[in-house]
Amino acid sequence: MRKVLSIFIATCLVLSLFTGVFAAVPSARALSEGVLTYELVGTAPNQTATITGYTGPGGAVVIPGTIGVGPYPVTSIGANAFDGCSSLIIVSIPNSVTSIGAYAFRYCSSLTSVTIPDSVTSIGDYVFAGCSSLTSVTIPNSVTSIGDYVFAGCSSLTSVTIPNSVTSIGANAFDGCSSLIIVSIPNSVTSIGNYAFRYCSSLTSVTIPDSVTSIGFRAFYYCSSLTSVTIGNGVTIGNGATSIGDNAFEYCLSLTSVTIGNGVTSIGDWAFEYCLSLTSVTIGNGVTSIGDWAFAGCSSLTSVTIPNSVTSIGDHAFDGCSSLTSATIGNGVTSIRDYAFEHCSSLTSVTIPNSVTSIGVWAFYYCSGLTGVTIGSGVVAIGTAAFKDCTKLIAAHFLGNAPTIGNNVFASCATGFTVYYLSGTTGWTNPWYTYPTATFTLSTYTLTVNVSGSGSVAKSPDASSYALGTVVTLTATPANGYTFTGWTGDLTGTTNPATITMDANKSVTATFTSLSTIPGDVDGNGSVTMGDALLLAQSIVGIATLTTAQRLAADVNGDGSITMADTLLVAQIVVGIAH
Repeated sequence: MRKVLSIFIATCLVLSLFTGVFAAVPSARALSEGVLTYELVGTAPNQTATITGYTGPGGAVVIPGTIGVGPYPVTSIGANAFDGCSSLIIVSIPNSVTSIGAYAFRYCSSLTSVTIPDSVTSIGDYVFAGCSSLTSVTIPNSVTSIGDYVFAGCSSLTSVTIPNSVTSIGANAFDGCSSLIIVSIPNSVTSIGNYAFRYCSSLTSVTIPDSVTSIGFRAFYYCSSLTSVTIGNGVTIGNGATSIGDNAFEYCLSLTSVTIGNGVTSIGDWAFEYCLSLTSVTIGNGVTSIGDWAFAGCSSLTSVTIPNSVTSIGDHAFDGCSSLTSATIGNGVTSIRDYAFEHCSSLTSVTIPNSVTSIGVWAFYYCSGLTGVTIGSGVVAIGTAAFKDCTKLIAAHFLGNAPTIGNNVFASCATGFTVYYLSGTTGWTNPWYTYPTATFTLSTYTLTVNVSGSGSVAKSPDASSYALGTVVTLTATPANGYTFTGWTGDLTGTTNPATITMDANKSVTATFTSLSTIPGDVDGNGSVTMGDALLLAQSIVGIATLTTAQRLAADVNGDGSITMADTLLVAQIVVGIAH
């Protein structure tokens, strides 16, 4: 017993020697001043304060720049500091603060206004989540990322300004911001997280800049007022792949038009499903795959041109597009998957290009307006019921040898339905799988291209006439001072280059619109002022970026470049020295 006691006493003596060492180790201490609690971080004399809690009655709260006897600079608002302060109305954050911790103002349901100073570089997850009275917020240029759920459930938020410093918008960042009408995404942003703008039911338009490389799962899901979306040429998106993420714009019920830039390589599953008002979609030439159900239920979509870059059309991709009258399938497509165009009841004709090797089961089932189909020479297999219940389909023209087919491929087609095959091809019988057959010779068709405005159109292949089923690529090139604005006639839309399938004599007009402007009217307001001279000067030094039309107006002396000489000329025009 004495030995144990001696060891204990010796241990205590040794530990006492280290008392000073242990006392020097810094630790966070819970302190308070008025209605604020805080803790000190770091070691003296360089300690800083983090606000950790609030015990006041609410209303307007001013967080001081310094606190305590130090006084200690307030550099951080800690996690959950004001979490659930439902009576907090206004909060002012000092410019000494550099970070706002996760959940800091969550569920401050009466908070209407918050000023985030330029000193803040980090805003944690859920910071303003559930602040249902917050109407507007300006994020300073110092912030580089908007975290997950930061403004989720801010149902009164009508506008938000995202600065050029921000590179990423986190998952669910604006989820449920049902009053958000306008959001401007700067060209610094490279990623938009999963569910980022889900249920933003008042959002009417969004432009996704070329800088964005990732749009997450259901990013704009059920944005039911969204009427227009432009996806920049830099988009290569979704779930670690290069795609527009699954369900990204699903149930955007008011969306009327979509333009997908040439940088996008794939359109994810359900990406635009049930966009019931969608009438027009332009698919860029970089897209290689269209996912399952991608445009399913887009009942107002009238036409679609699938570019040559696309190799596969997914299951149910255009299922239920009941207003679709024209579908041009590019000659890069190798497979049309199951149910791809099922219930496209307004589709009247379709040409399957020679590149396609297989047509999936029920692919064109119940296309009740379909009267004719041309099936390319590359098709070797057609799935069960692929054209079943196409009740107006009177003829199917095959350009190659007889493929293998499933059951009921042409069941319940029009009375007198006949399979026509090209003379010289093999494997045909009469009847063929119970369907009557006949031979035909290949007709040729002409393609007339007209130009409105100033520009040219190249055809590939360039020929005087084309065999049935030939896919021709048209490329419009505007003359100097003009821009290409679209196709009319037997080809519509603004995709350039675009493809057209030859199954009849066709005529297409390319329209080019003049970019001519008043010399010196850089801002395009119809007159030349000193504001134009200022904008021109800003563009020269790199502060402003001019559009093509603005650059034409800015090149006042017509030498092909924009210099200070043009700025001088604009100023002279304003004061009447030059014209």
